Amino acid sequence: MALGINRVTYLKYTNLPGIIGERLFNICDKNKDGYLDFEEFSSAIIKICSGDSAIKMKLVFQLYDFDDDGQSKKKMWHQ
Repeated sequence: MALGINRVTYLKYTNLPGIIGERLFNICDKNKDGYLDFEEFSSAIIKICSGDSAIKMKLVFQLYDFDDDGQSKKKMWHQ
């Protein structure tokens, strides 16, 4: 039984620039097992393609929340 798409395969086929591909993979991998199963992958695509602006804003925030704590810290932006 296949686990899904691993990080290397995802990055190869999405060809997203820099750290964006890594961050997007991490956001989509909800169970943090290192693979995107069908549910994780399809859910992410639906949110990206047909989500409202609030969902898309949350995604953009998650892309830049490098420590994954759900917060934006002023100190980080002024270094």
